[in-house]
Amino acid sequence: MLVVGGMVAATLLVERLAPYRRHAGVLVAGIAAVWQLQTLRILVESYEDILHPLRDMLGSAFAMGPWVAFVAGVTLAIKR
Repeated sequence: MLVVGGMVAATLLVERLAPYRRHAGVLVAGIAAVWQLQTLRILVESYEDILHPLRDMLGSAFAMGPWVAFVAGVTLAIKR
């Protein structure tokens, strides 16, 4: 994620890399989505109730990072 974050920062700061901004956004959104799905899968295996893992994913400060990355990736993907 650090490498991808550096790539996103480069597309925002260096004007000639701006055409790659959407690609970077899609990549970030995809990585964040896979990260969240994997986290949900692991949490579901450890609990019997499906709502408990979802509450953990939405309420935990640690779990907010992938959500923020997902929103940022989608924003980059739709930004002109």
